[in-house]
Amino acid sequence: MKAKKIFKENRIPILLIVLICGIFLAVHKTPYMTLHCPPGYEPVYQSFDRCSNTPSTLSGWKACEWYNTPSSHCPDCSKKYCNPICAKCVKSSPNCDVGSICKKEKYYEYSCDGKEVVKKQMTKYFTLNSDCNCVYSYTKQTAAGTVVEICDYKCRNGHCVDEPSCNVGSECDRKDNGLICKNGDVYREYKIYVYDSDCNCIFDDYETVLTERCSIGCEDGQCIEVVCSENQEKCVDSDYFVCLNNSWINKGITVGKCGIECLVDDDCSSGYYCYNYACIEGESPEPEPEPFEFDWKYAVLIAAVSIFGIVMYWYFKK
Repeated sequence: MKAKKIFKENRIPILLIVLICGIFLAVHKTPYMTLHCPPGYEPVYQSFDRCSNTPSTLSGWKACEWYNTPSSHCPDCSKKYCNPICAKCVKSSPNCDVGSICKKEKYYEYSCDGKEVVKKQMTKYFTLNSDCNCVYSYTKQTAAGTVVEICDYKCRNGHCVDEPSCNVGSECDRKDNGLICKNGDVYREYKIYVYDSDCNCIFDDYETVLTERCSIGCEDGQCIEVVCSENQEKCVDSDYFVCLNNSWINKGITVGKCGIECLVDDDCSSGYYCYNYACIEGESPEPEPEPFEFDWKYAVLIAAVSIFGIVMYWYFKK
């Protein structure tokens, strides 16, 4: 009765003490924090020896906490309660027989064996995956094939086809594709179309027909214009030209070409001298002195410089 009376008189403080103790135990006696994992995963907890496990050992683990005591209160390895407890999320074990067949779908497939149409029974198999979903897995033949038809003409893609009403492979159209260069000559190119097995007119190949033979080659569907023959020579006034690669090359004034006998006296025989590209008999005349021409521009410039020098002399002399 006395204890009941004491509890009744002090029930509020007692309840507060019990509540505080409960919170303390929940926080400090729990060996790890609760790890919240996504759907399909569940937490796994494991204790690690702090002294024999390096931080790399804890790779992949989360929510590592110290059992009972913070790490700062664990100066050595003698206290086992100082070892951390870690958690990580792992895929939950499926609640089904993974890989087992969950559904079958039968169907028939037709193929050709020569002129025969063969019917085969095929089955699609579906199995349970790791998420317990029924998904397609594989297909296999589940019954022997049987011949259901023999074709008169041909079997194609599991069906009989009638003999075509056209000459398969024969030309049905041709289109002009323009002029092209081939082997140095000009050809006209055609696109050739033929009948296929369904009598469709389809492209088959190209055909070329010689149009023009070129003497020195073809470019952009045309014969290259002949400008000159190789090593052909010609003169334009006193300049000498020679043909190289279908182009005229200017060699300039050349001794022995285009009436040019010489360029200097040494090009002439003894007793001759060179004058106007021709060898003249006799001694080379002395060159006449060039007449003196007074240049007023230089005279004015010299006078101006002289006057400036005189002015500067008298200015500094004062």
